[in-house]
Amino acid sequence: FEYNQFSIFRYGARELPYVLILANTLSLTMIPVLKLGLSNGLKVLKKNSRYLMHLSFPMAIFLMIFSKSLFIYFFTVQFQDAAIIFQTYLLLIIPRLIFPQTILQTIDSGRWILISAIIELVLNFTISIILLPYFGLCGIAFGTFIAFVFDKFFLGFILFKKYKISPKSYISLNLWAGYSFLLLLTYILITLSKWQL
Repeated sequence: FEYNQFSIFRYGARELPYVLILANTLSLTMIPVLKLGLSNGLKVLKKNSRYLMHLSFPMAIFLMIFSKSLFIYFFTVQFQDAAIIFQTYLLLIIPRLIFPQTILQTIDSGRWILISAIIELVLNFTISIILLPYFGLCGIAFGTFIAFVFDKFFLGFILFKKYKISPKSYISLNLWAGYSFLLLLTYILITLSKWQL
């Protein structure tokens, strides 16, 4: 990277900080609850993650729309290109708010989590390098998003196939899918049609 490009990426490559904190907190606090009783623990996890979706997705959509103006306001017009990177990183909310890793950590001692983390790391690096020439700095953000999505879906598949735990038992699927669709639709409208405030 040139120094200017690196600065733009550094300012743009941010998730919503409170989402990261709340998601990690929920994941950690749910482990003892799940150990006390898996069936009840899954219901509590589903309820709490649903509440977290209501807190996170609307804010992400709002920031997706107004991020360019906010970057110009809080920094300078030179950093407006960082907005598209930030918008891409906002998509990480989609995999961030499902928690198969929490359940696996409770019933499987984290073995599959380690395997998935290694694959995720390799995928992240490989896809980022492949997409970089086509999408510029956003290619790195796309690589991270794709790797995160793979990680959660892989762990969810292990839960379903090996332990017969359906995603419906710990995810409010309709709510998550609806919010994810709205966030992705907003992203597509903004990045392809340049519709942003």
